[in-house]
Amino acid sequence: MHPWIRHALNSKAWAIGILKHFGPKPLSMQGYPFPFTSVYLKILGLCHCSIDDWFAQNLSSCCPLLDDLDLMSCAIHATMFSSTTLKSLAITSTQTEKDFPIEFQYLVINMPNLVSLSLEEIPRRNIHLMDVSSVKTVSIYLYSLSFSNSQVQCSILSALSNANSLTLVSPSVYEDVVPKVLQRDLPRCETFSKLKRLHLGEWFLSGGCYPLIYLLRRSPSVEKVILQLDTSGADDYDRLANAISEICPPCKEATMTFGCEKLKKIRIYCHLERDKRAQIIMLILSTHISPLPSIKIKPLPV
Repeated sequence: MHPWIRHALNSKAWAIGILKHFGPKPLSMQGYPFPFTSVYLKILGLCHCSIDDWFAQNLSSCCPLLDDLDLMSCAIHATMFSSTTLKSLAITSTQTEKDFPIEFQYLVINMPNLVSLSLEEIPRRNIHLMDVSSVKTVSIYLYSLSFSNSQVQCSILSALSNANSLTLVSPSVYEDVVPKVLQRDLPRCETFSKLKRLHLGEWFLSGGCYPLIYLLRRSPSVEKVILQLDTSGADDYDRLANAISEICPPCKEATMTFGCEKLKKIRIYCHLERDKRAQIIMLILSTHISPLPSIKIKPLPV
């Protein structure tokens, strides 16, 4: 594979995709097997590669025009991605457990000119967004290995106040870590004045839909809301003795009704035959929002 990558770099390619890298060093910037540098490269896609701090830290200086980085099914061992040129960053982590980092560490993303950000299930990395003030489209999927514990201090929502479209999905609300970490970040949030599309996973159910109500109150321009209920959450609701108390207590933010002037529709995606929580959500929404937008319950996408 190395001669082909070298040929692409020497040919002044502006876009390169690498399916898999073999060797003792992950796409080394140090000259082994050759330096990964280019003043022409704008788009880089890597699949099934191992990404370490050395590669991440030197990518901007070695590829100064790079504005689109897509890491697909990669082993993420880096602890920081920093760039002033990158416009799009997408990371989907490897699902091979032997390639997971040994211990939890923070993954800091500092990219002031980033416009599009997509992160999906990065294991053993506490995500901390430092400066992503230009980002417009965000998609973040979290799961049980996303944070080391429920006391982790991370900046995610509070760094995304300029987003137009925000997707933040997690599995069952009864999972102990992710909902608590995200709720701790809520009080640091500013008004989402530009947000038009909001897509939330089960963590929004916590405390009587407290996160959902909190975000709706601070999103005056939101037009569409998607609420995604996981099948594992439906199973937990039927199985756990205290399941209903997690989503039914009164919301502190909802002592008075409020209006969402531009909100036209809410879509609740769930397992139609098994998930009893959709009706509870509709009741909570009708209690707190007036007038109500169009609300429809739909099956989860296959």
